[in-house]
Amino acid sequence: MVHRLLSGRWAGWPNADAARPAILIPEGGARLTKIARLYPTADPEQLQATLIRRNWTRMSRQPGIAMLGQYLFYSDPTFDCGLCDTDGTQRPAYRAWAGLPSA
Repeated sequence: MVHRLLSGRWAGWPNADAARPAILIPEGGARLTKIARLYPTADPEQLQATLIRRNWTRMSRQPGIAMLGQYLFYSDPTFDCGLCDTDGTQRPAYRAWAGLPSA
């Protein structure tokens, strides 16, 4: 659906007959604050790792997606989805990404 929406609207893909460009996708915005709000009884960091693996599984099966990536390596106080705390401590999300296959 995204390829169809971009056709003719993106300078890198001028018309519907052109070859499909690769789409690059971030992890999906699984922010710890959002997870905690939606799932108050869950461990936000563990659930974040689960969501990253689930998103990888879904997205890696779709044609035309070239890469999935993490938005932030270190946590940001206003957008907390990093792989590591600000002191460098690795979070479960770090291990989730490290355990995924690469292509």
